Amino acid sequence: MSRLKLGVIGAGAWGRNHVRAAATLPDVALTAVCDTDPKVRERLAHQQPAVHVTGDVADLLGRVDAAVVASPAATHSAIALQCIEAGLPCLVEKPFALSVRDAEGVARRAAERRVPVLAGHLLVYHPAVERLRALVQGGELGRLYYLYGLRVNLGQVRADENALWSFGPHDVSMALYLLGEPPQRVAAQGRSYLQPRVEASCSSPWTSRAACWRTCSSPGSTRTKSAS
Repeated sequence: MSRLKLGVIGAGAWGRNHVRAAATLPDVALTAVCDTDPKVRERLAHQQPAVHVTGDVADLLGRVDAAVVASPAATHSAIALQCIEAGLPCLVEKPFALSVRDAEGVARRAAERRVPVLAGHLLVYHPAVERLRALVQGGELGRLYYLYGLRVNLGQVRADENALWSFGPHDVSMALYLLGEPPQRVAAQGRSYLQPRVEASCSSPWTSRAACWRTCSSPGSTRTKSAS
């Protein structure tokens, strides 16, 4: 059986992890990597000499069977749509999109074209989270009243996404997975301390029938907490 030809779009701070992981998978052939930064492409050409390195998304899509989208957040939805139109399944890193309209547009087009699209909510596949969900769903913890997520410490400061966009998707995806239902009410607030209109500190409470939940984020991620 031939190996899946995989491409990675975006090989920066997080995309390089996808490149490294894909290169080690026995059933995957890392075939092409795309990045707009010439310095990143030079590094990739040195590290992965057998891989096609390009700055053109269309060039990559013509060479692979599936793609990982790990480019800057503002480009996620547009590149995901390119993958869908090319008929290629894709994993889109979080945040999946920066607006509800863009996210729904990608989901709708993927359904129309019957192309699988997966959001990069990797923590729902963590064995500890899977075990916790089994405990919650099985009633072993009793009734769950409250969840709380805290992500702190100064890390990479981004110009195109705030702290909630950077780290909130992990906590939201875990809460939805644990509770098994969508929220009834959602709110969010943030403060811009480091650059205009990009919140460096965010808080987002929401309520569902099962429990109340809150995530607090700042640029960096060292720990999360939950309570029942």
